[in-house]
Amino acid sequence: MNALQIFRAFGPIDTRLMRRDSMMVGMLATPLVTGLSMRFIMPFLVGVISRLVNFDLHPYYPVVLNYIVLMMMPCLAGCLVGMLLLDQRDDHTLTALQVTPISLEGYLAYRLALPTILAFLMTMAAVPLAGLVNISFGTLLAAALVSAPLAPIFSLLFAAIAANKVQGLAVMKVLGAVTILPAAAFFLPESWQLLFGLIPTYWPAKVFTLLQSGQAGTGWYIFVGIIYQALLIWFLARRFIHQMTH
Repeated sequence: MNALQIFRAFGPIDTRLMRRDSMMVGMLATPLVTGLSMRFIMPFLVGVISRLVNFDLHPYYPVVLNYIVLMMMPCLAGCLVGMLLLDQRDDHTLTALQVTPISLEGYLAYRLALPTILAFLMTMAAVPLAGLVNISFGTLLAAALVSAPLAPIFSLLFAAIAANKVQGLAVMKVLGAVTILPAAAFFLPESWQLLFGLIPTYWPAKVFTLLQSGQAGTGWYIFVGIIYQALLIWFLARRFIHQMTH
């Protein structure tokens, strides 16, 4: 079966699954809620905290935007599809696929394309809604494209680590914490920052920072970030297929 046939076969099923799960429906509304909360609540909180500590935190808006909005959207999209994978693994749908015309590789390609598209659309919606910094459409587009591959990475990690949805919630929190770790890189000298490059969220965050500040070297970071994320997806996908076929 080709990609279009797989989409026609599983698209309606996925839609019904998400409609029945209130948590998944809520996650789809996250870009709107997060963006508007950041727009109306974050400036107030930053102002209060700045006065309390006698230190202006407003210049750090780009870092906040990087890790609360730009990175959160792929994480949520990935975890959303990771939950679908958990459901289908538990009800043996993935095992049954092995005796159908649909290959496990083809199905997984469809399944991973979904969070990638979701992450891109969620990021494109949430960042302008947050309104923390003024960025061009080109900068937003580049940042969304580089961060979107994080979603399938999170999906595969989610499905590999969690045994069920209860564990999945704990995994989501852990992944969210790991996502934020590279934020420390931007308070270190440039020569030390690449140490955080092993964490995939570092690369889109760095790209966004460079584009937003107009610095040079963005193309190199875009190239390395996309290649590194592609290799991670390839490795995790092969591992997932191996687990399902052995």
